[in-house]
Amino acid sequence: MPRVDQLSHTMPGFSWVDHEWLIEVLLAWMKSHALWPIVIIFFTFFAAAPFLLWLARARNVLEICGVLLAASIAINFIGVRPQMVSLFLFFLFFEFLRWLYEIDNRRTITIYLFIFCPVFFWVWANLHAGFPAGIILLGLFIFARTIKHWRGDRARALWFMGMGIASGILTLGVTLINPYGLHLYREIFSVAGSSETVRYIVEWRSGFIVSPTLNLVIWSGLYLWLLIFWRKHNSLFEIITTVIFFGFFAKSARMGPLWIVTTLPLLVIGLRLAKDSAKDLNSQKLPTLFFKAGIPFSAVILFSYAFWSYQIPVYPDRAVDFLKQQASRQANFILFNEYGWGGYLAERAPEIKVFIDGRMPHWIGQDGQGAMRDYVTLLYNGTPEEARAILARRGVNVVFLQNTSSPEEENKLWLYKIVPPSLRGSLANTYLAKIFEPLLRGGDKRNLITFLKAEGWRVLYSDQLAIILAKSEIN
Repeated sequence: MPRVDQLSHTMPGFSWVDHEWLIEVLLAWMKSHALWPIVIIFFTFFAAAPFLLWLARARNVLEICGVLLAASIAINFIGVRPQMVSLFLFFLFFEFLRWLYEIDNRRTITIYLFIFCPVFFWVWANLHAGFPAGIILLGLFIFARTIKHWRGDRARALWFMGMGIASGILTLGVTLINPYGLHLYREIFSVAGSSETVRYIVEWRSGFIVSPTLNLVIWSGLYLWLLIFWRKHNSLFEIITTVIFFGFFAKSARMGPLWIVTTLPLLVIGLRLAKDSAKDLNSQKLPTLFFKAGIPFSAVILFSYAFWSYQIPVYPDRAVDFLKQQASRQANFILFNEYGWGGYLAERAPEIKVFIDGRMPHWIGQDGQGAMRDYVTLLYNGTPEEARAILARRGVNVVFLQNTSSPEEENKLWLYKIVPPSLRGSLANTYLAKIFEPLLRGGDKRNLITFLKAEGWRVLYSDQLAIILAKSEIN
């Protein structure tokens, strides 16, 4: 079980909590037995399960299209990622709590709170560090259920509150049964509270800033409308949960799929009631046109667009093969690599120590230095003097980056998600684009590449995806 970093040359020996160790063991076993197609099927199911269930529950075309609209937002999160396991477990636990919310039998409640919940969270905590989202669900459930009984039967409300708190303490205690114990929680809090993580990693920024796509804008408007006018038909637990996770998504795009899961009951029930209400209006042409044509048309178009525009991540296989050949011939091979390719490098070429990967944004050494800070300085806002100092201090003699030879590849994220290609050039320099530029750019790698060439670094390899530059000492 890994406990210190052995994959990088920038933070060797740094304490490493592998918060998804069990998933990685399972994935490694599946890959070693040539079962990767099965892995893809399972992870696709994990992502699609919430929408498949609510499509089955839908009673009319309007509800089906509403679910498709929600699914069009979640498409970009699909992939063989450990987060998909947490999404699936979150969905299962949310549906379980929705069912338990309506159960009044004390024995049944006790059994599920004190047997099912601890076992469920023990498994989840060892699979992926997304389990705190489930803990939040449990806390909201206990709160909502206590409020539900408070007006009518305070004794029952107090009993449930006591049982819920005891179950929560037991569940939290069980999650400590993992290879890292309390250090797992320290890792979770350090990642969530890291200024480097929140500032520079796209999926930790606000979902409405990172990805204000047309389908998200339409969905958010529909969600707020349903929440304002039709919330009384959902349980207090459902309403509180979806509002809380809406706030989480406003803070971090990473919470988007979880928020979407919590909106599905409000969506389907609200659209069902709204459709029935529209039938009773004396002047029903406008609402009928909106409900029966507007939402279905928008949903189908946006889902089709999201599905066909979804791009499977492409990794630089040929460039990594070239790197491996170079590293095998050089005794002193020290790499600066693209952040998004660090994990891929560690898997494909473990003999090459990486500069940075997805584990490391919040890692800060005792000297106050961190790989992420150096990476950001080189790509975002460092001066030539700072760049020279970092490259010298780290001993870097090979640079491996995305080949951003075209200005479009470094343009503003929001433009490339909502603006047609024919209009991108004319809008790229607008005032609005300039306002969001500091938040949405990913660092202009062309500046670093130009700087390195001016410093005498040579291009060893280049294709449409990747570029490799090296100092003169590397042949």
